[in-house]
Amino acid sequence: MGLEHFYKHPVNRRTFLRGSAQTSLGLVAGGSILAACGGGTGSPGTVTTVKVASMPSKASDPKSYAAWNSFATAWAKKNPAYKIVGIEGGFDSSTFYTQFAAGTAPDVIHTFFTESQKMIEKRVATDITDLFQKSSYARIFTSDALALISKQNHLYGLPYATYRLSLMYNRTLFQQAGLDPAKPPQNWADFRDYAKRVADKTGASGFVLPAAGKQGGWNFTNWLYSAGGRVETTVNGKVKATFNDKNGLAVLQLLNDMRWTDKSMNAQQASFKATDCANAVATGKAAMCIGSINTPETYYTDKGSIDFLGMGPMPQKDGIAHGVLTGGNLWIFNSKSSATAVQGGLDFIAYKTYDLGVYEDDLKAKVADGKAVGFPDTAIFSGDYLKQLSDITEKYANVPTQNYTAYMQANPPIVPEPAIDTQVYYSLLDPVLQAVFTQQNANPQQLLDDAASTFQSRYLDVDAPA
Repeated sequence: MGLEHFYKHPVNRRTFLRGSAQTSLGLVAGGSILAACGGGTGSPGTVTTVKVASMPSKASDPKSYAAWNSFATAWAKKNPAYKIVGIEGGFDSSTFYTQFAAGTAPDVIHTFFTESQKMIEKRVATDITDLFQKSSYARIFTSDALALISKQNHLYGLPYATYRLSLMYNRTLFQQAGLDPAKPPQNWADFRDYAKRVADKTGASGFVLPAAGKQGGWNFTNWLYSAGGRVETTVNGKVKATFNDKNGLAVLQLLNDMRWTDKSMNAQQASFKATDCANAVATGKAAMCIGSINTPETYYTDKGSIDFLGMGPMPQKDGIAHGVLTGGNLWIFNSKSSATAVQGGLDFIAYKTYDLGVYEDDLKAKVADGKAVGFPDTAIFSGDYLKQLSDITEKYANVPTQNYTAYMQANPPIVPEPAIDTQVYYSLLDPVLQAVFTQQNANPQQLLDDAASTFQSRYLDVDAPA
């Protein structure tokens, strides 16, 4: 099978996250370092119904739907104080808050990192700090991960199915350019040098980057984080757009120099989206693009090969671990639900999502179905739990995990997407990148200043909390 099959289906971060939300980690319960979750606090003989969001669709995915219900039924038999009722469909911000106000939202709510602080501010999410600290999974997460769903040292949800952006590269092109495919670039200077060497020695583009469909703004943000910058900063209680500072300028100057001075982005198009960039890497037209550890899994087939693909950490400016853009899913527990429903919902979803026995059985099923295995979620977990998770993953891996060692060994700080008017901000940055890629005499600072001024006056000054 040719390399073009590696990216034969388009995907974006939101559809990936929704898919992850539906599958979670497993389908069948098993033993692990996590204790099996117990019953609730209701009166003897009473059964509390717990409504859980993001159950797979019966119409579009009957197999997963049946498996989800089978798991819920089996869990409830061991925890007879509860009845689990799945709710189909993912999170939709345009309808959810109306449902919450009307009291019809589920007890266990699936949402995304970008929504967490809003749910805390609107008092949608209940405080689970005490329940969490008493649980057997209280020490499996990194402090960075928990900070994404915390406020003033109180926890309001649980993270799962995360990604952190990384460098994807064509190992064959690296070899043709005299580069060691086991040693991807770790800093901006090496990254720029690698791209130029590939372009000079092979004729392929050293690097390509999405610049359309709001993906330009998304990728700019990732590069901004790797320079130590931030999109929004609170100054004297007011949210200010700060992406036009020296860090934002450094990002655009890097891309401008690679595009016009080094000519190492010769395949770059202003209309490129993530799939275009991934296709370019997969077909040998470009050496590097930005992706995540989940991307190979999404496109893997048991008939194809992804031996050509290498993955490394996001290069950091000056070699200092400034940060990398992360995103993912959250389980939030409805503040209007009873204490018993919250306890039952947390017990159920934590067991389903974090139990290592459940995870192992899920990997067995994936291998049997010809799906890719070999990509543990390393962005949010730590300690013994992460080691056991990784060991289980390696046991069933059917992809060349040695090609991702550089990524797996790196641990840059994870930084979430900007919280306020995120999609508007992304749309404002698309034309900024497009100008840099199409106009040799573009003024990067002016482009950033104009975008920041618009974002500040039309959106942050209006929508940001006082």
